[in-house]
Order: sequence, then C-alpha cells, then structure tokens
Amino acid sequence: MSHVHRPVRRNPHDITFAAIERIASDEAACLAFFKAIRFPGGLTCDSCGADEAEGAHFTHHRSRPGLYTCGGCRRQFSITSGTAMHRTRLPLGQWLRAIWLLASSSKGISARKLGEMLGLSYKVAWHLCHRIRTMMSNRQISLTGVVEIDEIYAGAPPRKRHGGGPSGVPVGRGPRRPLVLTMVERGGRVVFERIASHSSVAIGRAARPVLDPEATVMTDNLPAYRRAVKGHAHLTVTHSSGEYVAHDAGGSGLDAHTNTAESVHGLIRRAVIGVWHWISQKHLDRYLDELSWRHNRRDDGHLLRIADAIGRGGQPLSMRALTAGL
Repeated sequence: MSHVHRPVRRNPHDITFAAIERIASDEAACLAFFKAIRFPGGLTCDSCGADEAEGAHFTHHRSRPGLYTCGGCRRQFSITSGTAMHRTRLPLGQWLRAIWLLASSSKGISARKLGEMLGLSYKVAWHLCHRIRTMMSNRQISLTGVVEIDEIYAGAPPRKRHGGGPSGVPVGRGPRRPLVLTMVERGGRVVFERIASHSSVAIGRAARPVLDPEATVMTDNLPAYRRAVKGHAHLTVTHSSGEYVAHDAGGSGLDAHTNTAESVHGLIRRAVIGVWHWISQKHLDRYLDELSWRHNRRDDGHLLRIADAIGRGGQPLSMRALTAGL
C-alpha cells in the first residue's frame, strides 16, 4: 500500500526562520521591514505629530540609514525611537531574529539558548529577551463571555534539601512563591495578574478591571470568589469533593469547570521547568506578559506576531533598571 504525501498546511501569515535570516542579513531590507511596520502610513514625528501622509516633509540621512529629521520641529528621530530598541547597540537584524524566536516558540526560549543561537553573551541575550517582553505587554484587555478564574503559585517549586527530605518551605496557601490570578475566556484570551493573597479584596482588585460587565465567571469554591466577582453570573465547582465539571450548572445550560485555566497553568509550569528554570519576582510580570501575549495570538502566523510586537514598540529598559535591587 503506497502512502500519499500530504503537504503540511501552514498559516498563510507564517514566515520561516530562513526567510527572516535573509531579511536580517541585509541591512537595507531589515530597515525597510521595520519601517513598514512602525510607520505603515508614512513617517510620523514623535515630538510634534507631523505626518508624512498629510504632506509633512522629513529629511532622510544617507550617512545614517533609519535616522530622520522632521521638517516641522527640526527634531531628529529614528525607526527605534521611543521603543524597547531605542539606542540599542545591536543590529536590527539581531532584534528581528530574536523576536521571531520568542514569538514562534510555544513556551519561550531561554536567554542562554538565545545567546548560543545568535552568538551573544548571556548578559546581552538576557537583556535582549526582557526588552522584547516589554514589546509583548498589553494590559488593555476586557474578557467577555464565559471567563474561568483560578490561581497558581508561579515560579519553580522549592528545591529539596541536599541528601533528600523536605525543602523546609511551608506547603499549602501562602508559600514563598508569588501568587498569580489566571483569568481566561473559554476558548479565548488570557490575562495574568499578580495578587498578594487569596483574599476577596486582592482577587476583586485584580479581576474587576478585566471582566466585561456581562461576563459569566466560573471558579472553584474558594469562598473569596463570591465577594470578589459580585455582580457577575457566577458558577462554581467543588474540587475538594471530586467535582471537576458541573453539567448544566444551576440550570444555566453551561458546564461549570476551570479546565481551561488549568491548561494555561500547564503552560506556565512547562515554561518554568523546561525553559526558564527559575523566575525572579522582580521580573515575573514580564514573563507572564510573554506567555499571555503568545497564547492570545496562538492562531496568528509568525509574521502577524512579529508585526504586533514591533508595532507596539515596548518601552526602553536599561540594564541598570533590570538589575537594580537584585
């Protein structure tokens, strides 16, 4: 019996690393790529708002490609001005390669591996990863429909003592790892928020700005949720009694469960254990931004993901700010 070869179905907006490499290795092509994403309608001055599409004039500096002078306010700006790439010493080609690697991997890539692939030191690669994560931050999300909420202790589990035995870290609620609230649309987007405790005040402060007023909330039977999501339709399951799905809960016609949130927690655990190994509490929010950004764009091709990250731009982040207090 002969086997018929069926070509792999690819997302029409996918772009291979080989194609990225061809762009990254050509400085002019790389500049054109970034310019097309950063200024799709023509150059815009960050200082006075002059717009090339409206007839504003900009001087292109041939001696420094990517640098422009606004004809209105006479201020200079570049393709990277005001972004995480501002004043970078790395070629834009290295940024493009790194963005593709972070955007295309299912659970991220470690700074050590990124440095090995791009020929960078660990320190430079680590700084590069964190700056790219600022380009993935999006706090302006409103979750609609059925929203599942659950909590997870983020970061690597405590190591066992030398020679075996318990780690000495208390178990149950309140260990030393940071607590993260996971809010995810069933079949849709996810938002992570760090919370101080399991109290209704902490959960409510994190959940209310994210939840659409018409959202239906599903949680486990932690008592704090009742007050935290007051005003929303709220269905629960009792995990302690072995109940993980409540069919037609409360006659709503909906199956109450938090399985979607649990599957997202699996992504966090796999990323920590298999890729990062350890997360500093200081940098936790950026790691969560990366995970949620990639999850929320899981149906987008690589090209759309890259365009979204570059279009957002992120914020300048110095090494001094990254390491302060560590």
